[in-house]
This record gives sequence, structure tokens and C-alpha cells, in this order.
Amino acid sequence: MKTIHTKVASFSYNQSERLLYMTILEGAEIELENAIENYEAAQSLTGPTKHLLLVDANSNVYISKEARAYSAELKANSPIAMAVVVSSTANRLIGNFYINFNKPKVPTKLFSSDEKAIEWLKGFLYLTELDHVPSKKPNNKN
Repeated sequence: MKTIHTKVASFSYNQSERLLYMTILEGAEIELENAIENYEAAQSLTGPTKHLLLVDANSNVYISKEARAYSAELKANSPIAMAVVVSSTANRLIGNFYINFNKPKVPTKLFSSDEKAIEWLKGFLYLTELDHVPSKKPNNKN
């Protein structure tokens, strides 16, 4: 599994599971430029493949208003769904604020364990298989 490190996080991608892992580094202060760098790192690992995102946010972290807004936007090659694993009350508050105030454009949920987060993400796995939604129903000729 290939890994990419940015100033505030590390990323690895499991292609067979279509699961991108993001680990936020201890003491990270995420500003807009870091959020952009993180998006570019994720995109370089996943390419155009639809994927799921598991974020390990168990470290002490600060994320600016601009970085939160950028992260919540729907962009080319955004994940299908995002699970965020937190262990501290402070990070749970930050995560809930992000979900309720920034309203990410992809399904996003907080978890206390990787196992529960991955189980939830697997419910979206079928969406990673769809390249497009047919615009018309197929002709049923009998």
C-alpha cells in the first residue's frame, strides 16, 4: 500500500477495498492550504476511482473555518462517504460541529472505533462500483 505524507496528515489507499485512510498528525493545525494539499494527496493516491474515506482524528488538532468549509465542498473525486474516528470529547465536539455546521456534501459520521467506522463505510461500497447512473431504463423487448 502506497503512503503519502503531507504537513498535517498521512494517507494510504487500499485499492481492493477502495478505502482511503487518512491519519491526522498529532498537534496538526490545518489551514486552507493544508486542506488543499491533503485533497491533492488523496487524489494522487485514488486517481479517478470512487472511494471511501476513513479519517483517524484521534490526535489533538485545530482546523480553521476556511479549511472546514473547503473540506465540506463536493469536488472532483470526493469520497462517496467519510467516517471519522475520534476518541476524545474535544475531537467529538469538533467533528459534530463540522457535520452540523459545515454540512459535508458526502455522508459523514463519527465513530469511536475503526471497526465500526469500516462496517458503516462498507454500506456505501456498492456506490464505488457505479461509474454512472443510467439516464434511461433499458429497452425490454420480448
